[in-house]
Amino acid sequence: MSVEKAFSILKLFQNNEALSLNEISELMALPKTTAFGLIATIESQCFLEQDPVSGKYRLGPAVIELASSMHSSMNLKQEAVVALRKLSEKYKKNTHITMLSGMDILYVESVIPYGIMMASTVIGAKAPANCTSSGKAFLAALSEKELEQLLSLSPLRGLTPNSITDQSVLKRELHKIRHQGYAVDDEESLLGIRGVGMVVVNQMKKPIFGISMAGLTSYMRAADMGQYIEELRAIADHLSARAAGRLP
Repeated sequence: MSVEKAFSILKLFQNNEALSLNEISELMALPKTTAFGLIATIESQCFLEQDPVSGKYRLGPAVIELASSMHSSMNLKQEAVVALRKLSEKYKKNTHITMLSGMDILYVESVIPYGIMMASTVIGAKAPANCTSSGKAFLAALSEKELEQLLSLSPLRGLTPNSITDQSVLKRELHKIRHQGYAVDDEESLLGIRGVGMVVVNQMKKPIFGISMAGLTSYMRAADMGQYIEELRAIADHLSARAAGRLP
């Protein structure tokens, strides 16, 4: 039934910020022509809208209006905050949730342990993605085409002498990050601060948001990084499984 299929298409966006026609067609196991017809109908009612630059579809204003009238007990980011707060208090390190915005990272949540004297991150602040751990993890999770599109927008910006501002060097770094599954910010965003970050992904392995932990370089010692990485990875893996519907 077309109505049921239309609702199924909308459900795809529960864990996906944007999807192309090809992606919707594959996830729904529908011919492109059929998927396009359904999308056009949904779009005409403002439940979906198409990004004029990427051509991908995202939830439209009608869905946003409906969502604002509903109470949600706990979404994925709220669950992430709970887990990161425990990690932050355990190790007395700052933890963050980030989103990719062009070639910048946007800080959407931040947990600062009580009594720790360290530079705090302002919610809503941005930083060059190539200078931060979760930012580099985001870039590493993009397709080659998506990465090239972003890199073509503007020259890489740096924040410290350690920042990577050469595209060829950055690409080598991203290749390493893809292999190991995490990224390290070694005083690249702020001198004296070291961090580790990774991304939470959906069922299509597309990044939803980033999570990271940072602290003074003197307290984020190389000998301890393995433990920090494994605990952060456990959180990312759990949230990714939830996003993919593999956990209740």
